[in-house]
Amino acid sequence: MKKTKFFTLIFLFASSIVFGQQNANELLKAAIEKMQSYETIEIVFDYKMQNKTAGINEVKSGNLFLKGNAYNLSIDGHQIICDGKTIWSFFSDNKEVMVSDVDQDEEAITPDKLFTTDFHQFESSFVTVTETKPYKTIELKSDENKDFDKIWLEIDEKKLEIRKFTMYDDNGTAFIYDLKKFQPNVKLTADYFYFDTTKYPDVEVIDMR
Repeated sequence: MKKTKFFTLIFLFASSIVFGQQNANELLKAAIEKMQSYETIEIVFDYKMQNKTAGINEVKSGNLFLKGNAYNLSIDGHQIICDGKTIWSFFSDNKEVMVSDVDQDEEAITPDKLFTTDFHQFESSFVTVTETKPYKTIELKSDENKDFDKIWLEIDEKKLEIRKFTMYDDNGTAFIYDLKKFQPNVKLTADYFYFDTTKYPDVEVIDMR
């Protein structure tokens, strides 16, 4: 009788883990599909880099515009513009712009993938974090990804929107993107994802292609 109860508990525990993983996958998939359905997205966010052991606590604010695999990111005087093929990295203080080709590495987490990638290489599961209510927190882990030990996504279950994105590396550093504003389908001009160097005659162009 005791053995029967023991194996029943083991079965229920294992079933709950599988069920939790399925629900986490379904919620993540639904949120990603909804965000991918928008033509454009505007995101205002706070960026934090934290490592308690090393005494690191950097805080910056930025804004990001997305359209497919194109993006326009501004943070702390640094603007990165990508049309899907070319990246312009503009430093206003130094008056220079670096031009490079898009990295074709599928595992690289770029701004356009930050909130819309399918994370197919990760195993997902729910994490119980009381202070993040009413959001659901999903942990993503992968043996294939060497850049980050794990990723936490906080998702608004009702709106199906990713509200917070935290990446942890193996040194204990957390890279946090906390969304303060999320606006889908904003109107953008055709040249919004292109850096026209002719409009900046005083800027030095460093072509790294």
